[in-house]
Formats: sequence, C-alpha cells, structure tokens
Amino acid sequence: MTRVAVFGASGFLGATLVERGRTWSNFDLRPVIHGSGSAARLARHGMPLRTADLLAPDSIDRALAGCTHVVNCSRGPAEVMTRGLRNLLEASRRAGVQRVVHISSVAVYEGAQGTIDETAPARPSAGTYGAMKLAQDTLVARAASRGLSSIVLCPPNISGPHSAFLLEIVRAMRRRELALVDEGRTPCALVDVENLVHAIRLALQAGDVDARRIFITDGEPVTWKTLAETLAPFCDHPLPLPSISRHEAERRAAEAPARRPSVLRAARHLISSEVRSALRSDEWFARTEKRLKIIVKALPGLEPLARRQTTSVARPEKMPSGPLYAERLLRQQLRDVQYSGLRAVTRLGYVPPVSIGASMQAFQAWYEASTGWNDEWWPLVRHL
Repeated sequence: MTRVAVFGASGFLGATLVERGRTWSNFDLRPVIHGSGSAARLARHGMPLRTADLLAPDSIDRALAGCTHVVNCSRGPAEVMTRGLRNLLEASRRAGVQRVVHISSVAVYEGAQGTIDETAPARPSAGTYGAMKLAQDTLVARAASRGLSSIVLCPPNISGPHSAFLLEIVRAMRRRELALVDEGRTPCALVDVENLVHAIRLALQAGDVDARRIFITDGEPVTWKTLAETLAPFCDHPLPLPSISRHEAERRAAEAPARRPSVLRAARHLISSEVRSALRSDEWFARTEKRLKIIVKALPGLEPLARRQTTSVARPEKMPSGPLYAERLLRQQLRDVQYSGLRAVTRLGYVPPVSIGASMQAFQAWYEASTGWNDEWWPLVRHL
C-alpha cells in the first residue's frame, strides 16, 4: 500500500487529488490541511483530516506518521513557501519517505518566448510568485542531492471544475474588464486538473528520477481568443470581444505597478482617527492616548506636525487612460510561450487523458451546478 500525505489538501489541486485518489487501488491518500476553514469540500467525504503547520516541525512529523510518499500542493506566505517547505523536506527525510512530488509553476520562466523546454533559463523578477517557486525548486533539488527521491512537476494555469483561473476570466468578462491582446492570437498554456492529478499519480510510481522540473500541460495549443469565446456565454458577454495592440497592453501593464509597502503609509494608518476611535474602547489605550496628547501639546512645533500627519488626505493614485482592463490578464497574454511536453512523456509516460474540449465541458457543468447559470432562475440572478 502506497500511503501518501497530501499537504495543501484543502486547495483546488489538493482536494481534487484526494477525491480522485479514493478510487485508486493500492493507494491510501491522507489529506493534510493547515486549518479546517477551507476544508468543506473534503469534509463532505467523511475522511479523516490531519492538520499540520509547516512552520512547526513537530506537527509535520505527526502528519507523516505511517506515510511512504508526500505530495506538496501547499501555498501561503513567503515564510511558509520557503522555511515551511524546508521543514517538510527535512521531516520527509527523517521519516524515510520514498518519494516527494512537489508542484512548481511555469511562473519561474518569466519573460520566456516561443517554445521552450525545462532547460530554459529561469529568471523571475525578485519578490514575485515565480521567484518564490524558484526558491522552492532549489530546496527540493538540494534535498534530492542528499538522497531524498523527488520529482518537481511544473504546470501552467490549471483549468477544469473549480478552476480559479477560469473563474478570474469569467468575472473579468462579466465586468467588461477583459481585452484580447492582438485579437487573442497568443497561446494560453493550460493543464486540466484531472491531467495534473494523472501526472502526480505517474510521478508517485515512477522509477529512477531526478529533481529537475517537468512541464505538465494539456499538450494542445489553445489561443486566448478561443478560450475567451468559449467562456463568453457564461458571462452574457457580447461577441466580438474588445481587442488592443501588444504595445497598448504593455503600456497599460506598465501603468499599473504593484503598490509597494510603505512604512510611512502604515504609520499614518495606525495613527489615523478611524483606528484611534476603534481602539479607544480599550482602557489602556485610552489612557495612553491622553498622556501622549499632553506630551505633544507641551512640545513646541510637535502638535501641528502630528495634526498634519493624521489628517492629511491620501493622494489619489494615477489611473490609466481609457477603459479599465484586468492588468493581470493583460500580463498573462503578453507571455507568448509554449512548453514542450517531451520530458513528461519520456520520464513519466505522461499522455493527458482529458482533452481541452472535455475540460471546458466539465468546467461548464460545474459552473452551471454551482451558480445556477442557464436554469429557470438565471434571468433573476443576473438581474440582481
């Protein structure tokens, strides 16, 4: 019996893996979650749920008890993604785990163009999700060099029922915030969640492996235009969809930089009237604020400065000109890249069992069941 601890089992991929794994012969998949808040999908099956904090090694040891294999689908803050993964790999080595399957991301190949394989340079920008996944891949490779049998699967956007990526597109189209770049000619790399689960099963059973990344995709080219037109009916979106040039998309993406953390902005928020008003219900804070007011009034020049800082009006951020389009989806379309599936075939024997057409049909069936789309009440829901 192959006993598999699935970390991150309450997420989209982890929950699908555990659900499908219940039907696999000679497999015992044991879901490991951080908390029960998002585990409703698993709880309905009545299966025992183990809890573990990746930042607490003792809890990882308990979760791994009796397990022979590990699948890591976990996500979280940077500390969980790095130190937490290091703890998981060390605990797996202590427990004598026979195989670790780690889920990476094509985000590590930021800026790549054309058709690439896994040997392409991985140079994500500092502080991005791709940079965190690259740091994880490095940790897995280091653990493998010390004898921990490991495989790194590298998927693009995951489609199928419950897909957050497809839902993001649907919501953007419903709000009229999706524009196709160059009429949607660029490819959109996808892998159906069932295909990725199939690849994980193959990885758990594979023979001699190394920790180099393996692309897992649907193996069928699909353009953004085809994808958007397939999803348009769910959003009551009129066709054709708006289109902008690549140059315009790059300009708009550049006009919407990520908001950087600011110590001054955080301090202003903490001393703002709204926060102080909420904290005054605490007796200690109320007394402390009174004493601070006395000190501020006693020191010349300090009171006007404090008043300006706490009452200053925030400057409005610069808004891009023209219609507002979802910046993240514009950036996605600027990635004119396809991922070779040769290594997945030769190392795992991977052949995707679910076609893109079947994947879209499955998403539609789930979307209908979960939202009521296209049933007799849908006109009222849409109106509301």
